[in-house]
Amino acid sequence: MRLTMVLAAVLLSGSVLPALAQDHVHEVSAGAITLVHPWARAAKAGADTLVFMEIVNEGAADKLESASTAAAASVSIVGATLSDGEASYQEVGAVDIPAGDFDLDPNGLGLLLTGLTQDLEQGGDFELTVHFATAGDVTVHVEIEAADATQHSHAGHSH
Repeated sequence: MRLTMVLAAVLLSGSVLPALAQDHVHEVSAGAITLVHPWARAAKAGADTLVFMEIVNEGAADKLESASTAAAASVSIVGATLSDGEASYQEVGAVDIPAGDFDLDPNGLGLLLTGLTQDLEQGGDFELTVHFATAGDVTVHVEIEAADATQHSHAGHSH
């Protein structure tokens, strides 16, 4: 009986652990900075898309300086402006991140990926490295949502 339970545990761990390893972490920290639920809208190679996330700063003010990814030719920090119900985005440069919660969201700031080097398909993900003045580099897996998404869907996981 005991041998059967041990074998069952070994077999189960062999099938469960790889599945768990494939589930990406939704929060990544460096120093006092934690990036929570980074997501982007689906888009085709050659097009542009935006990345959004929550930034939690549990320390002194920091500065979001830039970001980079192999999934795009360039990344810039942008701010949204609404005109006739349509959002347009202009580059804003480095952004101060005060202590507390700070959102990159579709109605405010975001990271604009230009010249995508690959299709970003809903349900997939890609790596993005965000560069902070104090916390340094934070690499996250960005989940790809629908092309018209307005928020991270939490599909496939719960909290």
